[in-house]
Amino acid sequence: MIAYSVLLVAVLTAYVSGCIFLKSGNENKTVVNAVFAVTTFLLYVLGVIRMYIVVGPYDWNFLESLPTTNVSPFTFCLALVSLILPKKIRAYVFTLISLLSLAMAAAGVIICLSYVFRDYSFHLTIAGDIIAHFSLSLFGIYLLRSGQIKTSVFDMIVSGGIIVCVALVMLILNLIFGTSFFGLSLYGDHNIYHFVVTKSGVLSALIYFSGLITLLFAGRFYLLLFEKKEK
Repeated sequence: MIAYSVLLVAVLTAYVSGCIFLKSGNENKTVVNAVFAVTTFLLYVLGVIRMYIVVGPYDWNFLESLPTTNVSPFTFCLALVSLILPKKIRAYVFTLISLLSLAMAAAGVIICLSYVFRDYSFHLTIAGDIIAHFSLSLFGIYLLRSGQIKTSVFDMIVSGGIIVCVALVMLILNLIFGTSFFGLSLYGDHNIYHFVVTKSGVLSALIYFSGLITLLFAGRFYLLLFEKKEK
């Protein structure tokens, strides 16, 4: 409990400091982008490797280690892939990352608090997963401040639509194969991220997508705070 409490205070302090002092100047934006994206991705990969070592090859669930497990690992990988995308497409992906800044920071806090209250033993790879969420959130803020994202309402809707469309594809795959990609299970208890919200698969899907879209809108208002601060 103490270790994760200290970690939470440390990452929140670093995150708030980053939000305040992280600015764009004469730095090489390509290099900074790569540092954020590669660091976040490596922290995710280390978590997957640790899970394989702990569980073992016979009990390891390959599907639960894929980036399609939920929105976070998918975005971790998307951030890395974005570095080699065509400029126009990359701008939309960068905008999506920025829109998810608030969601990533909130997820980092929730994950850390869950380990605090469960009094779970401390593992560096779990800490790495928490740090990865805050790292991607800061990356999104940096992209905004360095002028690398599209800030019009239309462009943000298009960018947010990327993750919504991917989630729809995952929904279809879940219906066909009985999987639980993107944290949405439509069989058995119809859980969302392992929480049973309703026994109805249709309602679970509606709640899931409503929550996802709400997070994107909240992310837009979160970015507005930084836009006003810059002005």
